[in-house]
Amino acid sequence: LKLAYEAGSAGGTYAAALNAANEIAVAAFLQEEIGFLDIQYLLEKTMDQHVSTTNITLDTILHVDERTRIETEKNIQHLLRK
Repeated sequence: LKLAYEAGSAGGTYAAALNAANEIAVAAFLQEEIGFLDIQYLLEKTMDQHVSTTNITLDTILHVDERTRIETEKNIQHLLRK
């Protein structure tokens, strides 16, 4: 919940990135690929990697969503290799 408040107050594309990362992380948890506590780790890691923009258009949001999902998947694979 803390990350959601931070993303909202930071503005830009942080909220869109957090949503995309959360959807991928929760899906991985539901598929029993990662543990429940790994969700928070993945969200924090992905948000740390995100570079926000304030020039927000629909295309920007769609691009951020796509890139964040890819980065979160990569972070899951990295987590599984540990």
